[in-house]
Amino acid sequence: MKMNKIDIQKLLRCLDKKLSHEEQLVICGGGALSLAFGGHRTTVDIDILAPVPLSRNIKEKAKEVAQEMNIDVKWLNDDCKGFADYLLSGWKTGYSRIET
Repeated sequence: MKMNKIDIQKLLRCLDKKLSHEEQLVICGGGALSLAFGGHRTTVDIDILAPVPLSRNIKEKAKEVAQEMNIDVKWLNDDCKGFADYLLSGWKTGYSRIET
């Protein structure tokens, strides 16, 4: 499934409702671009750069969302975590908060 900004917001809101406590996710890649700039940008998954690894709670709730929405269980993943080593030092303080 290709997701646009509205799809991503819907999925993240659904995930948020399922979580028992506040979590912060650092999104990168196509999902981040779509959320930040919208337009015709789409992505097939949401890449999470932090927290790494994703908590068991987040993984379980993301799987529930996938089952309810009939989408790939890897819609939310931390497969990009290996790229964090290539980012400039201080990247954790240089991101933009995007409210969904």
